[in-house]
Amino acid sequence: MSTNASIMVKKGLGNALIIKGSLPFIDESEIKCIPLYPALIANSVLVWKRHQPFNLATTKFIEYMQCFLSMR
Repeated sequence: MSTNASIMVKKGLGNALIIKGSLPFIDESEIKCIPLYPALIANSVLVWKRHQPFNLATTKFIEYMQCFLSMR
């Protein structure tokens, strides 16, 4: 979505609200980036039911997130 938005912004069709770093392939000198002030902060919660049987992909994702969060 941000790719399409960046093309429209470059053509002068409007403005876009995107997350910083979501356009790694766009030359930042072509687009003016203005940070929001005050900064917007979001919190997320990841929950799952204990002892629930999950498929392999979900199990690996939970293991990855547990490892990632324990490094903080």
